[in-house]
Amino acid sequence: MAKILVMLPNNPGDVLMATPALRSLKADGHTVHFLVDEESALLVRHNANIDCLHVLPRRKLKEKLSEENFRHGILGLKEFLAPLFHERFDKVVNLFQGDSTAYLASLLDCSDTVGGRYTRKGKLELVGDMTALLYAIPFARRQVPAHACDLYTLMCGTRPDGKGVELSLPNEAYAFAEQLLSERSFSRDRLVVFHPCAAHRKKEWPAAAAVDFLKRLEQAGYDVILTGSAKEQARVEKLRNEAGSQRSVNLCGTASFLESAAVMNAAVAVVSGDTVAMHMAAAVGGRAIALFAPTSPLETGPYAAGSVVFVSSCLCFGDYAGPCSFDKYCTQHIGPDQVLACLQGGKEKPLSGIRRLDAQFDPTTGLMDYQTDGYSAYASSGRAFLRFLTGTPASGHSLSADEDITLERFSRLLSDNSQSLNMMKRLQASGKEITDWLKTNRDVERRLNLCTGPGALLAAFLRLKNNAIGSEAFQDLVEAMLDNVRNLSMAVEAVRGLSLPVAAPAVKPKVALLTSPENSAGKALDYQGLLILPFSGSLPGIFSQAESLPVEYLFFLSDKALPAPGCLNEMVRILSMYPDFSAVCVKGLNLDDIVIQAGWERGADRRYSARLAGKGRFDSEVSRYAFIPAAPLEGFLVRKRAFISVMQIGPITSGPEAAGDFCEKLMMHAGPILYCPEAEVYLISLNDRKAQIGSFSIS
Repeated sequence: MAKILVMLPNNPGDVLMATPALRSLKADGHTVHFLVDEESALLVRHNANIDCLHVLPRRKLKEKLSEENFRHGILGLKEFLAPLFHERFDKVVNLFQGDSTAYLASLLDCSDTVGGRYTRKGKLELVGDMTALLYAIPFARRQVPAHACDLYTLMCGTRPDGKGVELSLPNEAYAFAEQLLSERSFSRDRLVVFHPCAAHRKKEWPAAAAVDFLKRLEQAGYDVILTGSAKEQARVEKLRNEAGSQRSVNLCGTASFLESAAVMNAAVAVVSGDTVAMHMAAAVGGRAIALFAPTSPLETGPYAAGSVVFVSSCLCFGDYAGPCSFDKYCTQHIGPDQVLACLQGGKEKPLSGIRRLDAQFDPTTGLMDYQTDGYSAYASSGRAFLRFLTGTPASGHSLSADEDITLERFSRLLSDNSQSLNMMKRLQASGKEITDWLKTNRDVERRLNLCTGPGALLAAFLRLKNNAIGSEAFQDLVEAMLDNVRNLSMAVEAVRGLSLPVAAPAVKPKVALLTSPENSAGKALDYQGLLILPFSGSLPGIFSQAESLPVEYLFFLSDKALPAPGCLNEMVRILSMYPDFSAVCVKGLNLDDIVIQAGWERGADRRYSARLAGKGRFDSEVSRYAFIPAAPLEGFLVRKRAFISVMQIGPITSGPEAAGDFCEKLMMHAGPILYCPEAEVYLISLNDRKAQIGSFSIS
């Protein structure tokens, strides 16, 4: 069998998530080498599935590679690489999405490499469909097709075995746990481990909730051990004091990773946010009860059957670093009473905006599945796409009406993409001018990249596959792009064919689209029950008929705005979930995917100007939800009741200041206005639209 090097010099939680892949490789008879960071090596040192562990001294190498010690760094790197070159691996799998291992993969120059690696010309090449899928997820986190553990396993060329992450502990760690429980007279059947802190505050409970939970645990008769790092010791001690806890034990900084894991192994449950403690609990057979908000449990939740996740709706979703944009704790709506009821095996009280997910393995595929009310939490389209790529057996997934509509549109766009690429290929071969077709193909690609829902994941997948094409020769490049389009077209048709009949469409709130009669944007929105009305720019004119309109929302769209399909669906979803908001506005882009406006901001002179103008479409600031003081009526969804109440207050300033005046009154009397980064429109004039992109608005 093969000698395989798997590389993941990442944080301890991610390293634990690679252990199912290592186990499957070993079960297939391979010799397994594993490359990790110094920080994580301890967690896998005793893993029987690893034949050879390589520890990358990343921090030391970075220090040596500093400007003044560059030569020392090169010598240190060569010293580390020497035994790796000597091994002559049959296969290298790079699971890490960073430059260090991509360069290392290129240096090892193994003919069978999977993951990211740099070519000789310095271009990042993503080898393998699973690699492109893994890299596509940040562009469509609501469409995660599988848990990271399963994607890692599939990247390694093996199959998930339906078993959890694992952490082997030495006898000394178990002895530590036994001694601690004995000294404290703690009972295993009443022991709960609570890990209240996280490296990122957005991932943890607010202090008040943590204090409340600790109180409830002790009142219910549980023995409690609190875990964490040494730098969290003071914070945890403060929680204990505020809870008036006399019996609980603060283990922060006094126990190693492995000793803490042994304590978790003895507990009836481990309660934590999205942290390494959660993964450790799952790995030693403890029951993990996890709290999630800005990150996705479908991607990085506890990978063990029987685990439970409470997920809070969160506008910081996908952005877990730094403070909350809304000065809140993302997990604050998850109630301590909910978690305690779950721990005790009772039925917790359902709360608005909170979902409970129960972890189990799919008996057919071995994939992790999180169930809510008996249904999989994974998007059916993403699951079916994964099945197509890997040839895994089909299991019952029913596409939603929105998924089916999006995939049908996406399929048409792929057909347009294929047509333009074929024309470019033929014309180039005959020496004819291809400028017009290059422009047409750019327009098609732009439409693909604007797709939402499952289309966002598939578009990112295609974009990454195309960007990773090695050849720069025009004909070879076009041929490779054609292959990518053909393969994805087959996948989309298979997804629609493999799935069960389309689920009945959900009833959506009624919306009135207010735009220029010349703007055909309504056809691109694909929103059921959309009432389209002409809008000349006069708010009083709309006010006179608003009361009689049979709708919940008014969507103002200027004649310059060309909305992305799904744009309105996303805006309605946000206002439906958050009743305190009065309105949401879009992200406005030019044809080069540069932001024209992300709402308005107000300067010291009290004048409004475009917010975040000039930023890139996927810039981190642009991708965050935010409260804004005002927005132009170029893509603005407002509650009808809020609109009427503001218009009843008094006249709105006419002319260029009208939108600002209206927004000021709206915030004052109806609630805040939210910028929605996932609702995108191109802002171009009608004449430019006809000249540059023809029927671009008709998807």
